[in-house]
Amino acid sequence: MQVESVVADLKEKAEVFASSQHGNSKARVIILGEAAVGTQISLAGLQMRFTSPMSKVVLFYDEEGPRIGTRALVPADRAGSLHK
Repeated sequence: MQVESVVADLKEKAEVFASSQHGNSKARVIILGEAAVGTQISLAGLQMRFTSPMSKVVLFYDEEGPRIGTRALVPADRAGSLHK
């Protein structure tokens, strides 16, 4: 096998493994009230511990990280229509 072929094979296997580790990347956590310091969230295979209180936010899987992203809660979130 040529080196390029081995590298391509390993890269493909790494991508399959990484995508299987993130669970449901469409999942959301909506905080309607307030979550206290120390609260830990697990989302799409990632974890986040709050270092400050969080209120009226949506937490989502941010593919650019990968990480857990946050954004302000909007009225549509309560109706079930989530937008990033």
